[in-house]
Amino acid sequence: MTRLNWTTSLKLPGCALVPYRASHVATYHKWMQSPALRAATASEPLTLEEEVANQRSWRDDEHKLTFLIQVSGELVGDVNLFLNDAEDLTRGEVEVMVAVESARRKGIAAQAVAALMLYAARHLKVTTFVAKIAKDNAASLALFVDKLKFAKQSFSEAFNEHTLESTAETLPACRAVLQLSADDFVVESKSVDPQLEALRESGNKAFACKDFTRACEIYDELVELDGRDATARSNRSVSRLKLGEYFGAYTDAYLARHFDPHFSKAPYRMAHALAFMGRVDEALALFDKGAAEFPEQAKAYKETKAQVEAGRGNVPALSPPLVAAVKVSDESAKWDVEIESSPNSRGLRFAAMSYIWDQLSGKERHAVFEEFSRAGFQDSAYIPAPEALDDAKAPVIPGMADVNELSKEFRESVKALVKAYGPMARVAGLSLVFESAARRDRAVAAEVLIGMARTLA
Repeated sequence: MTRLNWTTSLKLPGCALVPYRASHVATYHKWMQSPALRAATASEPLTLEEEVANQRSWRDDEHKLTFLIQVSGELVGDVNLFLNDAEDLTRGEVEVMVAVESARRKGIAAQAVAALMLYAARHLKVTTFVAKIAKDNAASLALFVDKLKFAKQSFSEAFNEHTLESTAETLPACRAVLQLSADDFVVESKSVDPQLEALRESGNKAFACKDFTRACEIYDELVELDGRDATARSNRSVSRLKLGEYFGAYTDAYLARHFDPHFSKAPYRMAHALAFMGRVDEALALFDKGAAEFPEQAKAYKETKAQVEAGRGNVPALSPPLVAAVKVSDESAKWDVEIESSPNSRGLRFAAMSYIWDQLSGKERHAVFEEFSRAGFQDSAYIPAPEALDDAKAPVIPGMADVNELSKEFRESVKALVKAYGPMARVAGLSLVFESAARRDRAVAAEVLIGMARTLA
């Protein structure tokens, strides 16, 4: 829901609100070195690496809406909305920080808060806004009470702060601050991240030159920077199809659909991957469903469906491991949704692999090792780091999450698959999770897993 602002900027009379990008982290980190700002925002000091992780977490959190404030091209602060009550998403808490001294006392904070509230009221249907202001913060109290017409609701002696709440006059006051009439809206524009767009262009060039391996590597970088980028996942999906990585192609298309339900190419890519996996009937049904859901793409869906029907017999031979993998591919995609939605997606992915690996017998582990080798890793010299082999059942690698971070539902889904489909499903499931990972992640994971296989031989 709050991902609406990820590609949106708001133009205001004296400033602009822009999405919080990875390229902004260094500036934000510099601001937060100030003890005064940390005290004012009740923030703990973070390392730059922690700030990077924090930016990704805020970007992906469905209950936080964040804009940075920009004046004449310079970042000067941020404004946030927190939907803290999952049972009532019509109620949000607002906060604002003007970090740059020269931008204070110029009405910038008032414009930023007013624009955020009007945006949230329009797009997120938020009807009640709350602000918590320290008793001695006269400037913020004046902003919310005098300018934006909030009312004092309560006072906390423990935190020495007022809780303010919007009134019937608040949104009209927001319009007045921004010089908008009752029928006007804040000017919204498309916000492009130059870093992402440069990578996207490079990936598209590699794809056009039929260098699908390089295209995948570039799309890997895009996905690592923004795992919710449906276009990047769709592009990586078709690149993986060209490379014969059908499960990875399906997972990417599945996630593109998950992160953007209106992405018209996602069902098309999913159907393609299903056809290559030998699931032709499901592919044909999905082509029909996609054509009905996206009439503007109906011709492409129907034409490709006809091609799949004509070439129905030309599907890969299904080996026993592949048959088991086909059965669990949908579940694997759901796992990846959970993994990619986590602030620590890279670490959680490794933990997931380790958790499944731990369920395998020695014979099954060698089968997985053979699957990795068959996929092309036999040509690469992966030499595991010594610390990765300290505990063969729980390898220690940088960024790895503790297995306990996996949700109960995730653990139970793995157990259910093993019970339903037998030991081969564990091998196939691990292969699927592994193939769904970015190439750079696969390299590290393969290094650990192959080292484990050698240790246990």
